[in-house]
Formats: sequence, structure tokens, C-alpha cells
Amino acid sequence: PPLGIANTLFATLTLLPALVAITPIKLDKIQRPHNERINQRILKFCAELAIRNPWKVIAVWTLLVAVSITSALQMSVSHAPIKWFPEGHPLRVANQMLNENLGGSMFMEVLIDTGKENGVQDPELLQRMDALSQAMIQVTTPNIHVGKITSIVDIVKETNQALHGNDPAYYTIPDDRALVAQELLLFENSGSDDLKQIVDTQFSKTRMTVKIPFIDAVYYPPLQDKLEPMMRDMIGDKATVSSTGLLVMTAKTIYNLIISMINSYMLSITLISLLMMLFLGSVRVGLLSMFSNITPIAITLGFMVLMKVPLDAFTLLIGSIALGLAVDDTIHFMNNFIRYFNRYQDPERAIRETMATTGEAMWFTSLTLSIGFLIYLFADMTNLYNFGLLTAFCITTALLADILMNPAIMVIYGRRKLRRHEAFQ
Repeated sequence: PPLGIANTLFATLTLLPALVAITPIKLDKIQRPHNERINQRILKFCAELAIRNPWKVIAVWTLLVAVSITSALQMSVSHAPIKWFPEGHPLRVANQMLNENLGGSMFMEVLIDTGKENGVQDPELLQRMDALSQAMIQVTTPNIHVGKITSIVDIVKETNQALHGNDPAYYTIPDDRALVAQELLLFENSGSDDLKQIVDTQFSKTRMTVKIPFIDAVYYPPLQDKLEPMMRDMIGDKATVSSTGLLVMTAKTIYNLIISMINSYMLSITLISLLMMLFLGSVRVGLLSMFSNITPIAITLGFMVLMKVPLDAFTLLIGSIALGLAVDDTIHFMNNFIRYFNRYQDPERAIRETMATTGEAMWFTSLTLSIGFLIYLFADMTNLYNFGLLTAFCITTALLADILMNPAIMVIYGRRKLRRHEAFQ
């Protein structure tokens, strides 16, 4: 995005003036009087409302923000890519079948490292792994459970049973280390590649694959917190145990989503505030301008709770996108207001002039962007649908804040500045 914005700026400063220069424009069409359009009437109404009732306008927006922040505290976090597909989609149907009948399609890999050659052939270690598998199967947390576990233990037990006439009584791990080694060698020479997938060539490391239903990743951390201490305790000093795999990565995604959102938003707000102060040439005006930039994000978060849309990898992007778009309109509004205010020394007239000129540009820019994001409403995937709807809502809210909140704030600011100036004289 930054590279695209830089390219757009370069084209606007170079290509656009050249195109305007070579394109014939009839001045009579520009200067021709026309009836007041609906957007002009709306902008004029907003300007008069802010001028006549600035404190009431600010109070209403403050109340909206307070209610939205209160609602946002109840927001749920989610990372369930399978739910992005519509009901009845083949992927959702297949995932449900795997969850119900085959233990699930999500997995956690448990790496068991003995640190010595042929350490995996130790019957006591295998028996501990077998006991661990039985214990892990019994572990449950709300909304999730362990589905199925596969490891070298299954190969040893199945081979031992096969060598004893498939007697179920021999579906066990032999106590003799040499016998375990012979059975593994026999299985390896049978032509199967299964052993290569779960143990290294030195028989010093092996893995256990824990299958779990593929559901919302928000349920994975509690399950992982139960399984990992159990693995370390039951394997004990026979080997070191570590967990990896898609489940571990997905579980950490939830935490990283929240932390990255907080850090990125705080950093963005801080940097933008400093830039606004620098650009507008006033610490006070720069800080005042940030109210209309933060307001759309807060209201959108509250709207997400109302619509029961969770915070996920896609909705996380809405705040940063909206903040960038809101800042753009705010800069235009504030810059023109200050210019007109310095010229006329009249905050009411400065607001009317700003809304009549910059307001129209802000109106059409926001309208175009909103329509562009609303195209996602035709998407089949719910994540794209929510992304388009919420981004368009946030852009619209940012426009309303710029044409209602900003004029009210700047009217109060301009009046107080004039009174201080008169009192000083």
C-alpha cells in the first residue's frame, strides 16, 4: 500500500497537471449557474447545525463513542477460516465429516527427542508414550477435544500382534528392547514408508501426531495449555518434549492478532498526531483534529459487536484503512478552515466556506471509496462480505465526523481564540 500511494502521489503531481493542460475545458460550463444539489444542501445543513449547536453536536458524538467503546469491550476474537465459506460449501462439508469421523483435520506434532541413538527403541519410553496417548485422548475443554493420536507406538503394537497370529492379547509393547528393535526392522523391511515419516534414521527422535477438530482457533490455547504439561510430566527424563505443528501456530495467531492490533493502532495514532501538529502548525489544532479520526474506529468496533462480527485477520485491517482515509479528509478540512479563518477572522464564515469547497471533495471521495468497498457485498465468502460492509461503514462514519464534529470543534476553537485575542488587546 505505501508504494501504491507514493505512485499515486507522483502521478497526481506530474501526469494529472499535464492531462489537464492538454485537455480543452469550456469555461462557460464551469461558470454556468446551476441548482443547488442535494449534497450541497446536506453540507450546508451540517455546517449550520455545527455553527448553531456546537456543544450539542459534540455531546451526541461523545455519547456515540462512549456507547461504542463500551460495546467494543465485549467483542469476541476469532480465527476460523473454514467459517468464511458459506453453509453447504464442499470444504465446510468435508471439514465437518473429518471432525466427526476421523478425528479432525487440525493437528499438533509432539517431537520426542531422546538425545541418543536407538533411544526410541526403549520399551519404557514407548510405554510412557502409550500411556500419554491414552491420557491425551481423555482431555477435553469447552467446544474441543483430542480426536486421534498416531505414533511409533501403534506400529510396534500392530507388528507385535501380527507376529503372534493377530491375537488381540499381544497388541502391546514388548518388554524386551531387542525384540522391539527386531520388530521395527521387520516392519521397515516390509516395504512400508510409514516408519520414515515418524522417526529419524538414527532412531533418536520420533513424533506423535495429535489430530484435533478444525474449528475456531480461539479454542486451541486452553487445550494446548492442558496438553503440554501432561506431555512433559509423563515422558519425564526419558526424552525432551516439544510441540509444533499447525495447531500451535494457529493458537498463537489469536494472541498475536490482539497484540499487533493494540501496538499498531497506538503507534499509528501517535505518529499521525505528531504529523497533524506539524502540518497544521499547532499542537492544539493537531490534537483536536484527532477526535474525528479516532471516532470512526470506535463506532465501527461497536457496530461489529452489534452485527456479531468477530475480530479476525480481515476485520483487523479495517481500523488502519479507515484511519488513513479519515486523516486525509481531516487534513483537507483543517487546512482550508485555518486558511479561511486567518483570512476572515470569523469561524462561522470559515466553516461555511470550507464546507462549500472542501466539503464537496470530501463528500465525493468518501462516496466513491464506500461504493468501491461495497462491491465486496457480492462476495460468497463471509470474511470479504464483512470486510467490505464494515470498511464502507467506517468511511461513511468518518465523513459524518468530518462534516459534523470537526465544524463544531473548530467553531468553539475559533470563537475562543477570537475572545482571547480581544481580551489581550
